[in-house]
Amino acid sequence: MVAVRGAGLGRPVVRLFSAAGVETGSFLWEKGGMAGWGWSAEQELVIVEATGKVSFYSLQGVRLPKELTFGPEVESEGVGAVHIWPDGIVLMSALTQQLWASVGLREPRASRLAPVPGVTAGAPSAAAAAARPGTPGGRDAAAAVATGTGPAPLAGVTSAQLAVIRPEESLSLCLEVLVAAGGAVWVVDERSATDQRLPPGAGGAAALAVAPGGGFVAAFCEDGRLRVFSSDFGRIISEFDTSSAVAPLDLAWCGVDAVALRWEGLLLLAGPYGDWLRLPASGPMALVSEVDGLRVVTEATHMLLRRVAEPLLQVYRPGSTAAAATLWDARDLYDSGSARADRLLREIQPQLQEAVEACIEAAGLELNVPRQRALMRAAAFGRAFVPPFFPPLLMREAARKLRVLNVVRDAAVGIPLTMPQLEALTLPVLVSRGAFKGCLGQKRVGGKKV
Repeated sequence: MVAVRGAGLGRPVVRLFSAAGVETGSFLWEKGGMAGWGWSAEQELVIVEATGKVSFYSLQGVRLPKELTFGPEVESEGVGAVHIWPDGIVLMSALTQQLWASVGLREPRASRLAPVPGVTAGAPSAAAAAARPGTPGGRDAAAAVATGTGPAPLAGVTSAQLAVIRPEESLSLCLEVLVAAGGAVWVVDERSATDQRLPPGAGGAAALAVAPGGGFVAAFCEDGRLRVFSSDFGRIISEFDTSSAVAPLDLAWCGVDAVALRWEGLLLLAGPYGDWLRLPASGPMALVSEVDGLRVVTEATHMLLRRVAEPLLQVYRPGSTAAAATLWDARDLYDSGSARADRLLREIQPQLQEAVEACIEAAGLELNVPRQRALMRAAAFGRAFVPPFFPPLLMREAARKLRVLNVVRDAAVGIPLTMPQLEALTLPVLVSRGAFKGCLGQKRVGGKKV
């Protein structure tokens, strides 16, 4: 986490924190204005200046030797919009609205993307691009080279919203930048800009967000409706009427189950079937999408919002008749010395393997350590009565990962991961991170020093 505070009339101070709110470092910002900041996959703080220069800092606030510039064109115009993700940066110059990108922050290198018709200075209008051969219907407007006559004011273009479909998530296996400007949404790569027209009456898109995995795109449209599209904009998955004429301050995905919209004093979660949830949202707030939920960070709290997973519902739902809930009850009865435990096991014998697997999965999703242990004990109890072809390492691997998760969730370490997040990150990546090594110190994972 990053906090930037002004120091009176002097330069601002950038302070870095772990996810548990423990300060890990700070430094004095002695450069110009900031256009944006974010975190790389290597846990480096990435700061983009208003001139397009990019600086990198460690978790301790130490300036790293590498840097990135987007050339004299961006430096002279300034940055109009920027989007940072763990492995890259996309920005739009302020005057000509030209897109630039750097994919791969280990050895960053800037590249120019295709101009957007009707948006980028020097590019043809959308109507002119549609009239060109090979661009039927205007839905595949080929990239045009700037004329070199110098930047000109752009009529009707006052702001643009950027979002990114990462190369590993796109169908083309290339970076795709979504640009919402001038009442349209464009998908831009290095070679072309494609107009993805919104439904009639929607107006333009005031905010965009790409779901984890790149499968869906959420757009808050000027008609006050939140629309979720497939990533190719071929289908509208869902619509939700917010009845708001004001664009949200922030738009983010909660896993792939819901979309969060934040206004001053309000956080709204909209689900796929018209379900919604209102939460208070006072003061500064940051929304961070995860593969299984949404992190909500304020000045005083760090929360994780996520949908209750099916294995947890099977065990904990009041009156549940699922085999996993019966196995949970059987273990409790066995601990109390009741003979009913045997009868319950016989009742669920055909589904016993499924119940054991559900209890193991529920333990991995559970954040409370005592309940984790209770679920693993229930799984171990049922494991003794399942057929011999049950996966022999399933419980061992789950227990090993839980030990790691419980250590890194400690406030002294400050890496509150869930099991789905760990599986997406992978254990080797977690262990290789300098933050993990430095913060753990003499902590023990699975009985061994890390």
